[in-house]
Amino acid sequence: MIVMIAAAVLGAALGVFVRPWLLAPALAVAVSGGVQGGLMLVGKLLAQDDGHETMAAAVSHVAGTGVSSLWPTLAAAGIAALLAALLSAMADKDKPAAEFWIPTEGDSGRARGKDGIRRRLPGMVEDREIHARAKGRIESILDL
Repeated sequence: MIVMIAAAVLGAALGVFVRPWLLAPALAVAVSGGVQGGLMLVGKLLAQDDGHETMAAAVSHVAGTGVSSLWPTLAAAGIAALLAALLSAMADKDKPAAEFWIPTEGDSGRARGKDGIRRRLPGMVEDREIHARAKGRIESILDL
């Protein structure tokens, strides 16, 4: 049970942080299967050695004894990673949403260039005295 919970937490962490997101469940299943398989191997090796019966029993109790004890752990890791990856993909703010914009007659504010970026049209920004003074200061600093 402890290994299953740890595998689910590991799967959820991998599902959130691993990209591409379809790789996360496979990686979570592989890692959790390898860790539990390693624990099973350590348990069997300890059982063969004299004087380590208590430790072998504890490791076997945590990891399980047969291959059939792997399936619930692998399922927990894979399902947790898949759900976390799907929820992370749905909540991902990095991807821009498709914009739906219908221009109206009075909406001539910005035109798009060939690269798709909106450009300012002449007459959009009114000339103000503060702009002229700032431009003069910059030109005097740069000796233009």
